[in-house]
Amino acid sequence: MIILEAGQLILNGLESLWWLLALIILVPLAHESWLAWRQEIYKSAVKYILLEIRIPPQVKKSPKAMEQILAQIHSLGNYPGNLKSYNLEGEVTLWFSLDVVSFGGEIHFYLRLPQKHQEIVETAFFSYYPDLEIVPVKDYLEDLPQTLFETYQRNFDFWGTEFVLGKEDIYPLKTYQDFEGGTEKEFDPISVLLEVLAKVKKNEFVALQFICLPSPAKDWKERGERVIQELKEKSSPAPKESLEGQTSQVSPPSNSKDLELAKLIEKNIEKPAFKVLIRAGYFGSRENFSEGFVKNGLKGALNQYSGPEMNFFNSNGQVETKPQLTGWPYLFPRLRVSWRKQRMLFNFSRFLIPPQTFIGKLATSHLLNSNFNSQMFYLNTQVLATLFHPPLHFVITSPHIKELPSRKLGAPAGLPIFGEEEERLKKFEIK
Repeated sequence: MIILEAGQLILNGLESLWWLLALIILVPLAHESWLAWRQEIYKSAVKYILLEIRIPPQVKKSPKAMEQILAQIHSLGNYPGNLKSYNLEGEVTLWFSLDVVSFGGEIHFYLRLPQKHQEIVETAFFSYYPDLEIVPVKDYLEDLPQTLFETYQRNFDFWGTEFVLGKEDIYPLKTYQDFEGGTEKEFDPISVLLEVLAKVKKNEFVALQFICLPSPAKDWKERGERVIQELKEKSSPAPKESLEGQTSQVSPPSNSKDLELAKLIEKNIEKPAFKVLIRAGYFGSRENFSEGFVKNGLKGALNQYSGPEMNFFNSNGQVETKPQLTGWPYLFPRLRVSWRKQRMLFNFSRFLIPPQTFIGKLATSHLLNSNFNSQMFYLNTQVLATLFHPPLHFVITSPHIKELPSRKLGAPAGLPIFGEEEERLKKFEIK
């Protein structure tokens, strides 16, 4: 009887306070919906431009120069400064993209960024690479199929994936400094990626996009500092009491490895960092479509940056465009692959990142195709410069990269330049 009376009192309380419970649930949802709407308006108003980075025949600057450029780009990051910019204007940090693209074996380097930052970024490049050419070009994504139906209509197929880190992002990757020096022949790690892209067949297309958001990365640094402290405590000498009651210090046998890892993590988190999404896309004719070479080649090129106790790259199986019977909901693998392809193609052709609100992700999800599976992670400027930089002079790039014939002087102001991009698009054309 007492239990029934207590239950009745609870029900009566809930009945009288239903409006408060509704507010607790609905107000956050309403706020999230408002933010999702305002952020989409803010992002749609930003004008982006695509710049092609044209490589001179003799690049003798190490990726350290690219690291300095990325540090300057990082300083351009915008962050919502107050409640008005965040809640009313929907301001979000603007991102840019570093693209390495192969049009049937011909390799191009691109930089996509907000148009308002063009002059500053060009100045940064010319400060460190005076022989480079940076040219605004037509967006290559506009010439690709925009839908899966259009892809099949042109007698092509599409494969795409996103690469994620195998460990927590505080754990470091190898950088260009790890490939320098020694008695071995000089080696630029980007040459492995270029070798893969150079083997792309005629009328095939492969692109690797590094989509980057400048970030203060406070949470990343705090996580790193906690792990560093744990490793140092683990490797510090443990007190041991002697028979006379005095204590002595005994070092554990594994302290050297822990201390070395702590130093690597400390070095990793001390530099400016970006939140990064790595996305790959491949178009090929349906008769000769083979994503295996592209997938394994790209993964191999990225995994040369791993090492003992260090991080490594993996393909994100939750978004990759391949059938998976082992993942939820375990049904309709072909249909789920088609939906994944359409989502990946949509995101790839617009260099999109997932919405930053729960409601935004939910509104763009499907019952059997969630939009919650993309993963962004932190990479510092040194790692990014290792992954994307003008190849050094000893890397064999000809004829796969169209190099500048010689150093060029500045052209007169206002000189119209046209025609070069149209010629490139004619050379590789998805019909």
